Amino acid sequence: MALYLFFDESGDLNFSPIGSRYYFFGALTTRDPERLTNPLSRLRYQLLADGLEIERFHASEDRQAVRDRVFEVILATGGFDFDAAVIKKRNARAVLDDEARFYPLFAARLLKHVFDRHPDPDERVVVVTDTLPVKRTKRAVEMATWG
Repeated sequence: MALYLFFDESGDLNFSPIGSRYYFFGALTTRDPERLTNPLSRLRYQLLADGLEIERFHASEDRQAVRDRVFEVILATGGFDFDAAVIKKRNARAVLDDEARFYPLFAARLLKHVFDRHPDPDERVVVVTDTLPVKRTKRAVEMATWG
């Protein structure tokens, strides 16, 4: 059996006053991803049949009505854990205004919390991420995940 870990982030890596105030890391873990992906696929096809062109779900881009329906499916489905790290960037700016240092530090803290609940070293872990904004960031996530 494998543990599936879906990892994503929100916010920007701009540490100036015009950047986002917070940065978020999130990790959804499950041993049965189909329990969630199948209902979400059904919802996507329902929305397509209703005339909404949806290539994929993305909270920052989707209309509120679509987000509400996605959250209804997630809440009704269950079968997963969700962990998040919320970083107030102003507090981290002094020493972590470089994404290559920022990303591994905070991603690793979240992932350590997740892996503490799943300590079996023989269990295969499948990590799924969205497209990361830059190659350096992808490498930083890999470093945070595997050290």
